Amino acid sequence: MNLHEKNLYLWLKKTIVEFGLCPFAKPSFDAGKIEISVSKNTGFEDLINDIEVLIKNIENHKFDTSIIALVNYQDGFENLYEMSKELELIFSGYQIVAFSKDFRFEGTKASDKVNLINSSPYPLLHVLPKRLMDNLNLTQDIGIKISEDNEKKIKSLSDGELKEYFFYMDNL
Repeated sequence: MNLHEKNLYLWLKKTIVEFGLCPFAKPSFDAGKIEISVSKNTGFEDLINDIEVLIKNIENHKFDTSIIALVNYQDGFENLYEMSKELELIFSGYQIVAFSKDFRFEGTKASDKVNLINSSPYPLLHVLPKRLMDNLNLTQDIGIKISEDNEKKIKSLSDGELKEYFFYMDNL
């Protein structure tokens, strides 16, 4: 495992699973069914090829879901988000979610703790089959409740706990 993969693994283990930002991640994580990959590509066409490989691994039942860190990506979260939406149009059976250190919910300040919910050590895309989401019977109301619960959990953390769970954030 290279340094980027180690940081992603630690983020998944500590922040997503142990802290519980995603209540559905633990079974796949424990079973080794979350693919962790790193791409140094910055071009959209190259990224399409990277995503195709991840999807093939999901469809061959090697993994339930995949994350890909874009370690050389420097175009900001808004562009990463737009790119994730374009990729969803290409790969219609998949949800592609963007995460980044500079993630911000609309109407928040950069320093608002709530933004930590969708932060990650690197700009990354989470690729998951829509059928997986359908199997979980997730509704918009459930998604809102999870987000609200995460906001409460993050706001209740001490400064030391914030630094422990969000070890990759420089501004804590």
